Amino acid sequence: MAERQNSKNVRISDLLSGVFLQGDRETMRPNTIVTPLGEQVGRARIVGAVVEKFQSDDGRFASVTVDDGTGAMRARVFESDLKMISGFELGDLVSVVGKVKSFRDETYLAPDFVRRLEDPNSETLFRLEMLRDMYDRKKAADEVRSMHDQMSEEELTEYAMQKYGIDAQSLNVILQAKSDRVDYRPLILDVISGLDKGEGAEIAKILEAAKLDESVAESAISELLESGDLYEPVVGKLRRV
Repeated sequence: MAERQNSKNVRISDLLSGVFLQGDRETMRPNTIVTPLGEQVGRARIVGAVVEKFQSDDGRFASVTVDDGTGAMRARVFESDLKMISGFELGDLVSVVGKVKSFRDETYLAPDFVRRLEDPNSETLFRLEMLRDMYDRKKAADEVRSMHDQMSEEELTEYAMQKYGIDAQSLNVILQAKSDRVDYRPLILDVISGLDKGEGAEIAKILEAAKLDESVAESAISELLESGDLYEPVVGKLRRV
């Protein structure tokens, strides 16, 4: 029996914009999505609001659609697992952990469990964990992209593997991923300056005030934390240095 993979906290947008790699039953290689930053995700955890529910007429299939502000994705269940999602209502904040799947060009999760989050701060903490996880991955991805024109393909592949553990498949996705051309860091800094009354600005309010796609805003925040322009005085708040 294959060992259960650890789940990875991810944004839905990273799953949707990543490259889906079909698994192999014979070798027990699981389905995997390689995100634009080169992270390989076979079992994902997403947090967001339930925005749609569906159940087939014959009662053999059901799904809930979860939106985390960066994108929307379905958690799909069949027959014996229907109870897993039957008790949720539109607007509920939920945490979904499940295996990545693809069918007819739709990427979705086959959930291991779905839980309602009663504390709205749970979403903020989840995002903070993601931002911390993104630091090293983004730094590595940016470096290998910058080395692309300085090394041969073989040299870059070997370098990425030895220094960062990035294999050839992940490296290819990183190099093909399109980077945002607009630098939103100055905007984020201005927003924080306007919101901070001395104890820091709440991340949720920063995202709301910035009026950007949440994945774009979170990437800018991650860069500012990495560069030392921002710090976290208390959990859930950010301040300029």
